[in-house]
Amino acid sequence: MRQYSAYLKRMARSALKGKYGLFIAFLILVMLVSAIAESIPSSLFGAPSSLPLFLSQLLVSFMISVLVNMLNVGLAKLALTISRAQQAAFGDIFYAFTHQADHFLIIELILTAIATLFQLPVLYLNHLADQKILSVLSYNLLFWAWNIIAMVLTIIVTLWFALSVYLLIDNPQLRPMDALRDSALLMRGLKGRLFYLRISFAGMYLLGVASCMLGFLWILPYQETTLAMFYRDVRHEIL
Repeated sequence: MRQYSAYLKRMARSALKGKYGLFIAFLILVMLVSAIAESIPSSLFGAPSSLPLFLSQLLVSFMISVLVNMLNVGLAKLALTISRAQQAAFGDIFYAFTHQADHFLIIELILTAIATLFQLPVLYLNHLADQKILSVLSYNLLFWAWNIIAMVLTIIVTLWFALSVYLLIDNPQLRPMDALRDSALLMRGLKGRLFYLRISFAGMYLLGVASCMLGFLWILPYQETTLAMFYRDVRHEIL
């Protein structure tokens, strides 16, 4: 019998007791690396004044996103380990780089490509803002509106493949395309449930923003561990 979302969240909170410290250290490292990495395209290209420069900036941004998402595999590994009441290690943050890195790379290339497609309008808005074509108010309104739309679209499209990273963590020898296929098979009839589970954290995200982003140090561990519980439930690990 599938567990209700509220039950999975309760299981996640129970598993996280006394474990937030390691998770927060993980997140701080990922946030620092992400902040530094995401500043590279603008440092290299500034405000691209031509299409070739814009495309070059897009390519660099894409590759940086892939590498950052490789670090996020470490967060999924930590959440899965904690959900199973196993001993976690700080070195798990680099799990995707030390366990069949090419397999995780292919998965993240595909998933990042899907997300990037929906982010193209945002990148173009940034280009227009850099060229002073859009006013600050127009830019902010369009930026936040499309980010919300892009986030929802990305979640919907990637629901089929949401379990692929967990499958690779449990079986690093699994081929990337097999992990994507197996995820799609496991998600049959469950995509609506996972979509609801993901958007159920929307209210917490607003609180995280209101806390000057500090709240995410507690929200993200809770979310990641709940998603790991979802995976375990789908695999019938939770009775």
